[in-house]
Amino acid sequence: MKTLRKILVLGLVTAVFFSCKSDDDASSNSTASLQGSWDLVNFSGTVSGFNIDYNIGDVIWTFNTSTLQLTVENNIVSTGPEDIYARYDSGIYSYQVVEIAGEDTLFIDGEDNGVIIFQNASFQLTEAQSPADASFTTFDRR
Repeated sequence: MKTLRKILVLGLVTAVFFSCKSDDDASSNSTASLQGSWDLVNFSGTVSGFNIDYNIGDVIWTFNTSTLQLTVENNIVSTGPEDIYARYDSGIYSYQVVEIAGEDTLFIDGEDNGVIIFQNASFQLTEAQSPADASFTTFDRR
């Protein structure tokens, strides 16, 4: 009887062990999906109703998933809204994808940059201070 009990306990422990899954699986998938270079193509939203289209090559974000570094190449020469909503100047930044309330959120140098939504060869960063003040930044894979 003791042997049967040990076998049952061992079987139960084994079943529990193999049924567990990592809490960060979704984040690691988003991190892997970011690998490579992306062109900023549009910024829209906010209470002001901005809708700014960018040309290919204006702003390029290159994610290195091995080093968790983002290289930004910002080729915009104006200081207007196009530059402001491009988010970052040229440079190298650290990044992290964190799952918050079931959604993958991109942090760059510790700053929340919004929820990541992938669609085909694009991804969108969605930030919402309130429903009326949401913004959407769209990138296409190079």
